[in-house]
Amino acid sequence: MKVILIDAENLEAVQRKSEQSVMALGFFDGLHKGHQTVIQIAKQHACKKQLPLAVMSFFPHPKTVITNSNVDYLMPIEEKTHQLKKLGVDLLYIVHFTKEFASLAPKTFVEQYLMKLGVKVAVAGFDYKYGFKGVGQVHMIAEQSQQQIQVVIAPKVEMAGEKISSTLCRNLLKAGHVEKIYALCGRPYSIQYDLQEGIEPYFTLPKRGHYNVEIHTTQHIYSNVIEVMDEHFIRGVNIQSSDKVKIVFYEADPYYMKELVN
Repeated sequence: MKVILIDAENLEAVQRKSEQSVMALGFFDGLHKGHQTVIQIAKQHACKKQLPLAVMSFFPHPKTVITNSNVDYLMPIEEKTHQLKKLGVDLLYIVHFTKEFASLAPKTFVEQYLMKLGVKVAVAGFDYKYGFKGVGQVHMIAEQSQQQIQVVIAPKVEMAGEKISSTLCRNLLKAGHVEKIYALCGRPYSIQYDLQEGIEPYFTLPKRGHYNVEIHTTQHIYSNVIEVMDEHFIRGVNIQSSDKVKIVFYEADPYYMKELVN
């Protein structure tokens, strides 16, 4: 998979080198089943048209730029890239999200970031928005591209009657319900952890409490019960052979459930 970083300075150069593609649009934090549905639909159209499958994401999160507020990221760009590659994506465009980018008129976004990048089919969720103040809605892309881009709107994906979203994943983490992340994403929630510095950037720890986990080093996998102390540090990662580990969360430990409900 080819990763292409885009900002205001290199946009024209990227446009000149771009190739036709079918593109999935979204931020894709956590790559939950709703995101996976968007990408799977895009992949079907890419195969049908014999075009590369592209994804356009953004960094940092728009909320941090537009409202100057913090976001609890579910995964960093590196992990997102890894998961997208596993889903069969050929091209990943990561757009530097700035106040200038946020102020683009919707039609300008379509012209500069879709049409001039060779997008022939754009696939997005039903609630995808773009352009200044998010006034651009996904169904408008066809008209704003003079019908040069076919638009496919992915259906809402729900669990127990609630839309699967990155916000739902974050709320479940805050409540300590890590076992439900598996149902939302199709894989258990995991983080990268530095034994000296704490959680790696752009990951989020669940609520304080005890959890059944697997600890992955470069050579071994250990099952353990760890304690999340705060938003940065964990107790119980007693590994001497590695400075950094992957921690896979499976469930809150039932012996300590009182901590999660108090």
